[in-house]
Amino acid sequence: MTDPIARLVTIPLSHYCERARWALDLSGLSYREEPHVPLFHRLATSRVGAQTVPVLVVGREVIDDSAAIVRWVSQRVPRLGLIPSDPEQRQMVLEYERFIERELGPHVRRWAYGHLLQQYRLLEPCFTRSAPMIERLLAPATVRVTLPLIQRIYRVDPTSARESLRRASAALDEIGGRLGTSHRYLVGDQLSAADLTLGALAAPLVFPTQYGGALPPFEALPAAMGAEVEAVRATPAGEFVLRLYEQDRLP
Repeated sequence: MTDPIARLVTIPLSHYCERARWALDLSGLSYREEPHVPLFHRLATSRVGAQTVPVLVVGREVIDDSAAIVRWVSQRVPRLGLIPSDPEQRQMVLEYERFIERELGPHVRRWAYGHLLQQYRLLEPCFTRSAPMIERLLAPATVRVTLPLIQRIYRVDPTSARESLRRASAALDEIGGRLGTSHRYLVGDQLSAADLTLGALAAPLVFPTQYGGALPPFEALPAAMGAEVEAVRATPAGEFVLRLYEQDRLP
């Protein structure tokens, strides 16, 4: 009997979904992405006993967190080395992941929404890309309902968005300070879960063209947001993330 094809339930814009998607793309395992418009995604996740995205469904197995999905991939395709076998390197990868999840993940999201919540024409295509037809048809109404919910749930306002940019920039500066000129990866000499986590969760701050999800066109961004992205791109960590996408983000 052949293994069931995995389903990855996502919101196309989400940088957490990109983390899971990147690991699956690297693995060579068969899967299909199931994108949903926000709010509608709760119908898909609730059917499998999860609450939010990304969710990976393989037969009766449900993995409902991006870090857990990366570990699932690592266990099934150990040759990737996403979680190193060397104990010291494994510990370094785990420490990087925890730091990036805390200092980048939520702050990059809040900063991005701080600029984009008032830009409905930019956000709607990012929410609806490849979603089911009925969701795309209803998106003009549902997205307008969703945006105030996003603002409240993630506590998005001008002050919090500026503070989140400061936190995320400080985290990237700390990571950049650890990089030498010869460093291609954060830990060891091959791509690890630390690199995937940094690349995915920092992506909205650097707008890599190889991003596997949906971002607005860079040239259409509000001027202030575009300038902040350009500033991050010019940092050592920003350049590192762009190189990761150019060299290691398989389609």
